[in-house]
Formats: sequence, C-alpha cells, structure tokens
Amino acid sequence: MTRTQIRDRNILFVCRDNGCLSFLAESMAQRLLPPKTQVFSGGLKQDKIDPKALQVLREIGIDISSQQVKGKDIAPKHDIDLIVVLGNPGEVLPTVAPSARHTTWNISDPCREPGADLNAFRHARDEISARIGALFLDHWRNLA
Repeated sequence: MTRTQIRDRNILFVCRDNGCLSFLAESMAQRLLPPKTQVFSGGLKQDKIDPKALQVLREIGIDISSQQVKGKDIAPKHDIDLIVVLGNPGEVLPTVAPSARHTTWNISDPCREPGADLNAFRHARDEISARIGALFLDHWRNLA
C-alpha cells in the first residue's frame, strides 16, 4: 500500500493551550502523515505560540511563523476520526463524533515549565515526531 492510497482521515491534536504541544504536533503531522489526512490542532484556551516552539520546528525545516493559535472548536466536529490529547489538559475535550477514537500522549509541556530551555522543546518535538510515525503505523494503516 502506498502513502497516497490511504483513505482520508481527520485527526485533532488538543492540549491546554495551542501554543506548544498541539501546535508542534499539527505542524509535524501535516508533513509526515499521508497527503489525504487532514490535521487540526486546538487548545482548551487560546494562548500565544511560544517562540521556542517555532525555533525547534525551523531546525527541522518547518517554518510556519505565520500560523495562528486556535481554540478547541476549530475542527469539523462530525468528521474527526481521532483525537490526540497531549499532556494533561485537565478540562473537557471538544465534542466530536461519537465514533472518534481518543488517545493521550503524556508528554511534558515545556511551555508550562518555567525556564525551559531549547533542549526541553527539542525533546518534546522529537517525542511527538516519533509518536506521529507510530500513529500512522498503528492507527491509520490498520483502518485503511
């Protein structure tokens, strides 16, 4: 099966705010997942994108400095196949189709750690990247 033969999927990455983890996940997933996959991200509250998150994305060739922070209701609610919660938002998830699967990636959010350096952001970026690859192998391909 080639990458272009995977059927359309919609994934929503959610975290407490959309300034770090879910933003990183959306940015990398758009580059790594099959072309027909629609990727969204949102936060339970809207915050600013951390400049260190932008910097660690640029380090791997992703420049999306013009992208905006989004709230949790940005995605088409009835068309989401999978919601990935990053970190521990501790609040209610967005309402989506009852058939949507949910998973949680317990990744430390460097935006919520005072004084986090670039290495903390790189670690989060690399962990998210590895999990996106596994997501394709474990979830998307099994549903194709």
